[in-house]
Amino acid sequence: MRKFLLAGITIVMVLFISACGSKEEDEVLDFHNDWVDNVHPIYLEIGDIGEEIMMLSDNEAFEKIEQELIPKVEETEKIFDDYDVETEPATEYYGLRKSANEEFATYSYEARDALAGYLDGTITEEELNNRTIEAMGYMDQFIEKSDQADQRWEEIFDEYGFEEVKE
Repeated sequence: MRKFLLAGITIVMVLFISACGSKEEDEVLDFHNDWVDNVHPIYLEIGDIGEEIMMLSDNEAFEKIEQELIPKVEETEKIFDDYDVETEPATEYYGLRKSANEEFATYSYEARDALAGYLDGTITEEELNNRTIEAMGYMDQFIEKSDQADQRWEEIFDEYGFEEVKE
């Protein structure tokens, strides 16, 4: 009887441990899939907008930044602000993605503000160039942090034995 009791306790503990791991797996996978489905496409749209901006006059570029780029940046910020994760490694992975997004948002706002200052005459072209160069530091951080998040995802992917599903 004692062996059956110990075996029953062992089975319950294994099931409990499996369930805990499953919640972690589900949460990190759900977050990653949501990021792929909701944030990554916005980054692609922002890239397209950025290419268009490069071909425009300063005034037209500022309008496009205000009307199209900044709302997309705000949309990504809202997605991250509204997202709630509780378990490791989801909180770590989410933190890396959110931190990268914050760097991109800061770059976008700094570049917009510099161009606005130039257009309204409060800063010179040289100051615009200097502020743009400074803003590029945020873009560099965005790229670095995105790479860190990508590397962490690869580790999580391998650790949990996820399988890539092609649609």
